[in-house]
Amino acid sequence: MRISVVIPVLNGARYLAQALDSVMAQSRPVDEVVVVDGGSTDGSREIASGYPVVRLLTQSGRTGFAGAYDEGFTASTGDVITGLDSDDYWTPRKIEWQAALLESRPDVDYVIGKTRHFLEPGFDLPAGLRPEILDKDKTAPMPGTLMVRRHAFERVGPWSTGFTVAADIDWFARAKDLLGPPATVDELLLHKRFHDDNLSLFHATALNSELIRLLRQSVARQSPAENENQP
Repeated sequence: MRISVVIPVLNGARYLAQALDSVMAQSRPVDEVVVVDGGSTDGSREIASGYPVVRLLTQSGRTGFAGAYDEGFTASTGDVITGLDSDDYWTPRKIEWQAALLESRPDVDYVIGKTRHFLEPGFDLPAGLRPEILDKDKTAPMPGTLMVRRHAFERVGPWSTGFTVAADIDWFARAKDLLGPPATVDELLLHKRFHDDNLSLFHATALNSELIRLLRQSVARQSPAENENQP
């Protein structure tokens, strides 16, 4: 089974090396690492180029992290694909655990696991985020905990660039509607960092608006006949 990793980055030089090092340190080596750069000016490209295994791509448009994941997943060559945000990092057996499950369960299309959020030192927890979210392991559907078979990803379709905050939530909602719930490994796979450059993503108004929109879309997917009869 050939395994591809996709990492989008935009001015992520502060943390990119740690993300890449966590990929290189996996107990089961990956076959390919695709870094998709969205136009960085801070040295991110140079950091990525310093890893011989990395294939560095330039994002074709201003379509945010969703578009970067789309381009990376499409360009990758693995039978299974996994993603990692450039400011997060994996635990050492992430790939091993998930690949073993997929290899032993041909009926499973995609698998997730646990994540642990942490606040980068020097930054305050923003309003709207509860302190108890930190330093606790929780099973969570997100790019960094995902491993998906290529044919399953293609069936669900790309990350939607129409969402500013909730593109990953939308993709997992579509996956659940089409494929059923993901399999899970009961292990910590991902350390997810909160810091000054990503805390704006948790703006409550934008998130709530997009969650309502994707919920309506999910209802429409599950009840196509009923929705076609509505005026």
